[in-house]
Amino acid sequence: MPFQSTVAVQPAIGVPGDFASVNPRHFVVSGTLNQRMVSAPASPGPAIAGKFGLLTATGTVTSTPGYAAASAAGAASRIGFVHRYMGAALITTWLGETSMTIQPGQAVELFSEGDFFATADAITGTPVRGAKVIWDPAAGTINIGATVSGTTIDTGFVLLSETATAGQTIIIGKSGA
Repeated sequence: MPFQSTVAVQPAIGVPGDFASVNPRHFVVSGTLNQRMVSAPASPGPAIAGKFGLLTATGTVTSTPGYAAASAAGAASRIGFVHRYMGAALITTWLGETSMTIQPGQAVELFSEGDFFATADAITGTPVRGAKVIWDPAAGTINIGATVSGTTIDTGFVLLSETATAGQTIIIGKSGA
């Protein structure tokens, strides 16, 4: 662990993947026989708390399914935000300090609606409240204010924070807060 180099005067607004409000939220429902929803194995990649994910027909969730899988017919009803809950992400790397990776086979909570804290991985332009939240399913990144391209997906979520900068914890939502 490195030596502490900064001190925050105010606490953080939230942790990516946590609920940002008590507004209604909706799970993505798994259509498997036992309603199974677990993190995917190393290929195509596990679910990452605080990122978007795709529920496959076998009940696994991945945050990096690739564009072809995420844009396939019927995939829109399988895309959701991976909630961070206590004990979901385990630290498995040697001397690791943090992890948002949900290990293969561990349960995943995937939400199609709700208000959440997330990290803005990339920013396009100067986004303000109401800007679209775009997901790159190949890299697993969240872009605020971008337009949908041939390799990205419109999640239906919008920016609820007043502004956003790259790397900042922001509030996104789909319930109309």
